[in-house]
Amino acid sequence: EQHAQKLVDPEKCKTFAYIRESKKIIFNNHNDYYFFDPVDKKTDLICKNAAEMIIDTRHKTFITVTADLDSRLNIFYKNNQVFSVENAFGIYTDRNYHNCFFFIEDDEIEKTDLYVIDLELLEQKKLEQINGLLQSANVVGDLLFLNINHDGYFYFYLYNLKQSALTLHHHIRSDNPVYALLAPNGKKIAYTEEDEGRTVLSVFEID
Repeated sequence: EQHAQKLVDPEKCKTFAYIRESKKIIFNNHNDYYFFDPVDKKTDLICKNAAEMIIDTRHKTFITVTADLDSRLNIFYKNNQVFSVENAFGIYTDRNYHNCFFFIEDDEIEKTDLYVIDLELLEQKKLEQINGLLQSANVVGDLLFLNINHDGYFYFYLYNLKQSALTLHHHIRSDNPVYALLAPNGKKIAYTEEDEGRTVLSVFEID
């Protein structure tokens, strides 16, 4: 006779994946992530207070970033932690999950460092140091979009993941926060800014 076991309230769970190799389930309860063994009915904690998790079942790699001041990027391979970086945030992967990109900020000198980790070799490399602090970012295809705030200006950069090249495409002056993202087609940038109590949406094409 089989009995169902409730792991978590569905409203608290946004991640649920079955890993065939280990025959375990990964799930979250709010910001805490767990492994569950359906055979032993045993639950093991992966990490607490994780801002986000990326699960790639093809490579059996699980990436987590813990939140707030204790930010840490952890990489698990076949259920074992194999890599860890402190003060990391904003994890992104390329389309094939071969590389993981993340940022480390230095608030005192207002600079943002862009790093990459080869998920096959588990090697870390610093790619760029950019003046200013990261406001928003996203990945479209082979392009990593960066919105950087520095000295009252917001700079929109594109980092080509294949060519390892950083290009500045646009900048605007604003005393208010600016949120920007690269469009899904990779050819337009949309951004919002506050103007006398109104939120203004602007779009421009990339040259």
